[in-house]
Amino acid sequence: ELVKDGQEGFVVPRRRPDLIADALQALRDDAGLCERMGQAARVTAGRYPWMAIRSDIADAVRSVL
Repeated sequence: ELVKDGQEGFVVPRRRPDLIADALQALRDDAGLCERMGQAARVTAGRYPWMAIRSDIADAVRSVL
């Protein structure tokens, strides 16, 4: 929910290593894209204090395990 695909990062389906590889290659091949996504991710992260979202992160991790 926090990461908008193509803005703060890439959202790829589980168990799709081919799509993960494609996303990593796009970042490797386009330094500007990597920089823009990093900046957008920092802005988004700054809106959510750690203490307020720690349980949300734990729940998200548990849901994929």
